[in-house]
Amino acid sequence: MIPGKALMAGLAFWACAVQAEDLREGQWNISLNTTIAGGQSMDPYNHSQCFTKADTRNPEKLFAETGADCSFGDRRYQGNRFSFTIQCGGALPMQGSGSVEFSANRFDGEMLLNANLPGAGQIETHSQVTGTRVGDCKG
Repeated sequence: MIPGKALMAGLAFWACAVQAEDLREGQWNISLNTTIAGGQSMDPYNHSQCFTKADTRNPEKLFAETGADCSFGDRRYQGNRFSFTIQCGGALPMQGSGSVEFSANRFDGEMLLNANLPGAGQIETHSQVTGTRVGDCKG
């Protein structure tokens, strides 16, 4: 299966891809649902995270903390929609693309990743992510 760290890198990037004036700092609830081509679903991932103003300005800082070796390119903004490509190295190299629509208190996005699993061949995953601001950061 696709390592969770790569998915988390994409998740952190989505959450912080927009500029501070677009995405409000605070406590966010984030959910990630991933399916593998052919219909197999991975366990849903739910996470609560505090985003500071600095976090919203520096997504590299957040996805560096995931431990995934991913880089993002072809970043494009069109209104409240942000799209990108992703390339991950490491034990299981993968590549793909994604997009996110955002407002100050919510974002919804998707990401497609392709990888070549030893013994299983080429696989494709489709992930959907949703984030909702729930208030000020805790603690």
